Amino acid sequence: TDFPVSFSKKCIELKESLKGEAMLAHVRPTVVSVISKAKPLHAIRTIIVHGQFEGTSLKGVLTFRMSDQKRGFAGVSKRFSFDAINDASARIAALHAEMSAVTSEVWRTCAEYNAKISKAAS
Repeated sequence: TDFPVSFSKKCIELKESLKGEAMLAHVRPTVVSVISKAKPLHAIRTIIVHGQFEGTSLKGVLTFRMSDQKRGFAGVSKRFSFDAINDASARIAALHAEMSAVTSEVWRTCAEYNAKISKAAS
């Protein structure tokens, strides 16, 4: 579609699509684990990247504001310490490594399956 698909919807669709793929059953637990780790990090990243920076307190707390039209709010403020942002960044980087590994395994599995299909067809 031409409309953006929400992160939550993508996660649901991915989990559902893996249920029907027997050849990818071995990666499903890892994918589900990665998705569960990604959800809270996605929420933090979204407000920092797409929200409006409101300022910093004297204690070093950064405030970001973002509209929440689903709930009917013009804007919701979220506060993060520098340490919380650094921690989220480190967890995102670690999760990226996990995601890369499972993605590589999916591609490898699919390539092996396609090679078998091609060999059987010839």
